[in-house]
Amino acid sequence: EKHVSELGKGSAGYTDYINRLGECEREMMGLSQNSTESTYEEKVKSVCDCFKNEGKANKFKCFQMQSDLGKAFNSDLEKKQAFNAETNSCDK
Repeated sequence: EKHVSELGKGSAGYTDYINRLGECEREMMGLSQNSTESTYEEKVKSVCDCFKNEGKANKFKCFQMQSDLGKAFNSDLEKKQAFNAETNSCDK
């Protein structure tokens, strides 16, 4: 939080910091940098596995993964909605 407040939200440094932080988190979750190239089914499985394995304590991590992987479908709204609906059902 200290780093973020020093950078100033919306600045180029802030955006770079957030992108690098996301990259680091994806690496820690075992997602490769090429995760946007994985198939729809692989993305769903990754999110569902996260919800199944992480438990309630780390749900935020899984929701972040869902958000990151869902960005691959920004150009296809129907597919993005289907992805979100399918991965949300994993959180039950």
